[in-house]
Amino acid sequence: MARAKLTLTFENEGERPRIYETEVTVEREKFEAGERRLAKELGADFTVATESRPEPKHNARVFGWLEFPQGSHDFLAFDDVYNGRELWRELTNLLLSAELDLTDAQSYKRLEPLTAPDFEDPEAVENVYYLHSEKMNHLNRCVYSLIKVQDLVNRLLHETLGGDLVSTTSPDWDRNELRRDNVMRGIDAKVANGELSASDAGTILDALGKPGRTLHQETVVTYRNRLTHHVNPSVDYAMFYSKPFSRTGDPVVDDHGNVKGFVRMLYSIPPIDFSFSDLHVAFSEYLDAVVEMLDLLAGVSILRR
Repeated sequence: MARAKLTLTFENEGERPRIYETEVTVEREKFEAGERRLAKELGADFTVATESRPEPKHNARVFGWLEFPQGSHDFLAFDDVYNGRELWRELTNLLLSAELDLTDAQSYKRLEPLTAPDFEDPEAVENVYYLHSEKMNHLNRCVYSLIKVQDLVNRLLHETLGGDLVSTTSPDWDRNELRRDNVMRGIDAKVANGELSASDAGTILDALGKPGRTLHQETVVTYRNRLTHHVNPSVDYAMFYSKPFSRTGDPVVDDHGNVKGFVRMLYSIPPIDFSFSDLHVAFSEYLDAVVEMLDLLAGVSILRR
């Protein structure tokens, strides 16, 4: 059993140092390699947490979504107004978290060595693995937040437009019925019935299309689908990932695009599927488009009452 003590000291010129300490009992055998690893991991987290950063790019626009119009509403529209505001709050939190996670991912990436560690040096591999895993945890959390935004936009439209865009008769309606195609059919029906203006419907349709028109959309969709439905795609370091082989192999095509056969390549270390730099560019761009989408939706008065 040992004692572990963590001391943080903040110093400003001409002022008394500010010291914060935490002490714990370590109920395990002495393990110096583990202590060194812990020190490096805490050092990395400390570096990321204290680095100087500009104000997040989208803060002003995102917080603006919470500035709801003042005034009275018909009591019959209570659910529309209340639920709509709650969903705008959730969307605001998601976007703020997504942008922070993307920034943190980039910070951990900057701490990684320029070359891959020697596989025969376990401490070097463990140190890089920690930085890489933190980087990917933040990146993937950003990806999941952006996926959830699309689902919550469906709910936002449903709630603010009367709660009847889709059928809600089954207990799991929000999973089975609240899909984008059903929501759009409900919007079309409201336009046809005169309950929603064609202008507002056009703005909604234009907004929903923004994320799908980004320059690196194929990267976004491919990575998102493989992350959520398949074995995790490798990023930067193949050694940290599983890579099942294709049973059929990769197609061999001639100059005319005709498949002539299949080949199975066996690698000691297979090539990576994605580089973090490419993913960072693609999801930064996608995040911008999602914010633009929500900004357009926020401009439709019936969606923000």
